[in-house]
Amino acid sequence: MAGAKNATTMVLKGGKLVIPSVTNDLAKDFPRAASQMKILQAKEMDVIVIVGADSIEKAEYGALAAAWTLLDKQ
Repeated sequence: MAGAKNATTMVLKGGKLVIPSVTNDLAKDFPRAASQMKILQAKEMDVIVIVGADSIEKAEYGALAAAWTLLDKQ
């Protein structure tokens, strides 16, 4: 996580936000959280990474590391 304390990854699959190992349908299981994610206007197969850390810099570094890992897997 490259300095971050935690990270959550979501993927838009089949029109539904999925959090692997948590839910296959965020809107069904966590409607309030799903409604807040709509502002991101995700498209099919977009990945959303939410990172928490002790500082903005560490959170940004953790998010960039996660993005780099996802890009490297393509």
